[in-house]
Amino acid sequence: MNHFHKAAATFGLLSISFAPLMRADNANKETVMKIDHPVQVQNIVLTPGEHVFKLTQPNSDHTIVSIYNADRTHLEGLLMGLPAYRPDIGDELFAISQPDGNQPAVLHDWYFAGENSGVEFRTVSTPGNVAHASKSKRNQPSAGPSENATH
Repeated sequence: MNHFHKAAATFGLLSISFAPLMRADNANKETVMKIDHPVQVQNIVLTPGEHVFKLTQPNSDHTIVSIYNADRTHLEGLLMGLPAYRPDIGDELFAISQPDGNQPAVLHDWYFAGENSGVEFRTVSTPGNVAHASKSKRNQPSAGPSENATH
């Protein structure tokens, strides 16, 4: 066996041994949001507690986001967002406005940990279109790391 074949065989073995170290949740950008007050995301109001955000098609140009309850057993919403960009990578993964009177806070952007990119959510201005995630068994679609989003 010449040196080329030995090197190729060694590289193949190294590739296989490192494959299990890759994290599946890195591709879908799974992020946990912890909130202590209601937060509206497009047509859904998330109740206080933990919610899990994931990209549904992480290897495409689409920004379709699934939001699950804390134990990932109930889909709270399926949303279509827009690509978002921030010039500086920061610690904040969620851009949330402060609540206004009796209105819930509004989630505007979700950024991926350690990246400039993320998802922008359009604000829904019609109160009749809002579904409450904790009260609704099924919300209508509108189209990792943990982040404490308490404000």
